Amino acid sequence: MRKVHSGRPGLRQASALALLAGFITALASSRDASAQATPKASAGASTARDESGGPSPRRVVAVLELTGEVNLTTFEYESLTDDVRGAALALPPEQFLIMTRESMLAMLPPGTDLAQCSEGQCEVEAGRRVGADLVVAGAVWWFAGDLSVSLKLFDTASAALLAQKTASGASLAEARDRLNQAALALFAPLMPQAPPEPEPVPPIKIVVPDTDPGRHRHDGFLLRMAVGPAYVRETGSSSDVSETVAGASMALSLAVGAALWDNFVLNLDLFGGVVYTPTVNSRSGGETSSGTVSGNLSTYGVGAGFTWYLTAANLLIGVSAGPAWTSFKGQDGSTSRSGVGFGSDILLGKEWWISDNWGMGAAVQSYLMSVPGATTDISGTSASTRFLVLGVGALLTFTYN
Repeated sequence: MRKVHSGRPGLRQASALALLAGFITALASSRDASAQATPKASAGASTARDESGGPSPRRVVAVLELTGEVNLTTFEYESLTDDVRGAALALPPEQFLIMTRESMLAMLPPGTDLAQCSEGQCEVEAGRRVGADLVVAGAVWWFAGDLSVSLKLFDTASAALLAQKTASGASLAEARDRLNQAALALFAPLMPQAPPEPEPVPPIKIVVPDTDPGRHRHDGFLLRMAVGPAYVRETGSSSDVSETVAGASMALSLAVGAALWDNFVLNLDLFGGVVYTPTVNSRSGGETSSGTVSGNLSTYGVGAGFTWYLTAANLLIGVSAGPAWTSFKGQDGSTSRSGVGFGSDILLGKEWWISDNWGMGAAVQSYLMSVPGATTDISGTSASTRFLVLGVGALLTFTYN
């Protein structure tokens, strides 16, 4: 494409002014004739009519023929105009009525050429004359080596310029490809605006009053019961006599106390276990014997101590110490007891809450006792000695707090 030069500039401007004056004169004459001949013009200047003949609430949009001094054929100018008119069809049909070329010409005097109107006031007047609420006009020209199509959108009531867009391309085909996008942008202010998305509502937090202030807290009264398998070993020796009693045991622990402050409890602890049919290894006068004994070896300890809970993981550390003793009950009913000695108990474990105040967990227990007793050598002579008792077990705990 290239711009066509048309002789002297003065002559060309004079011709354009003459055409504009003739068009305005034709519009004025047509207005007077229409006012005398029929009331249609006065009623139709601002209101479109639907197919039933009644007034339409829709706003009427008119697209005037694009103009310009570019060497394009009439068909090419009309095709560009139709592209803009087609983009106007994207407007909501329930709100806008798009006039065709034929409907606009039918409302103007015969022989009127809409392409000769290129000034803003003339374009607005033409829109009013065909009964449009909105009018689109445009021009085509060469600029900086590109073919540009400029579009303007006017409000015919106020003659205000509502929007202006331009599509450019190195050729007519390229400019036409971009024209549709420019036309849609021109009509964007007329498109219905989507309602703004509501701001997200923060979730409502329902706070339930705590009816039990001691829920999941280690405070107040403490009752802890623990039971589980263990291994117990008791050893003692005097002069040339030594004795070891060992075997599997059922370990028990019972703690009762009260919290000095949250997570720290002072308690009394009853601990120990029972070894059923223990194994006895003895050495006396250089002779060694071993075997099982029919009977039960019982170990007992009563200690005062504390239980400390680590709140985050609900881990517990329990320590107690106090008097301890052992006893043996044979199958024939005979019973022998040691003297009262000293014992200590250590409990390490973890618990999980299973209700508001009850917890269940697992723990490792280790207790150590030193109790006085007697050993008997091969000749039957009894000698005083101390027995050392060690117990290690894995316990299941149940705690009320």
